[in-house]
Amino acid sequence: MPNAVTEKKVKKAKRTRTAQTLVVGFGKALSGDQQAGLRVVQGLRKNVLPEGVEVFEGVEGCDLSEVFAGRRELILVDTVNLAGAAGSIVELSLADLVGDGNANLLQHADIRSPLALAYIRECAPRCVKIFGIIPASTNGSPEMSEEVRRQIPAIIRTVMEEVRNSQF
Repeated sequence: MPNAVTEKKVKKAKRTRTAQTLVVGFGKALSGDQQAGLRVVQGLRKNVLPEGVEVFEGVEGCDLSEVFAGRRELILVDTVNLAGAAGSIVELSLADLVGDGNANLLQHADIRSPLALAYIRECAPRCVKIFGIIPASTNGSPEMSEEVRRQIPAIIRTVMEEVRNSQF
């Protein structure tokens, strides 16, 4: 169920339609490695972003179809449900999310429905890139693991390079 903070963020994202590129970091605050996407967005806000780039914290309860609509490029950051070394960064595509059993590949968002709705409305992003980080633990500890914490600056650099080199 959306709360007042979430609704305010969605309304702000709707108003800022000049941003053609949207970076969304998903996560849960104070939930260990699960807050990685939020930490990336917070780090991006400390940088000078190119014109036309907006960052958004994707939290439970926000209507992502409204946030995604009308953007040319969408960059998503979240922890991912994949086997591998903790802290490993993976780049995924939409094709990686459409197979059976892949609905929960991203830990905090099933973006398939909001994107499908944007396609139906003919306002879907032309390009979607997904950066995931493999968590060390999802046990609910409030502290982020050292493996994931060390990778936050690397993901921020990767996303900054993406938005600087964007063709949109």
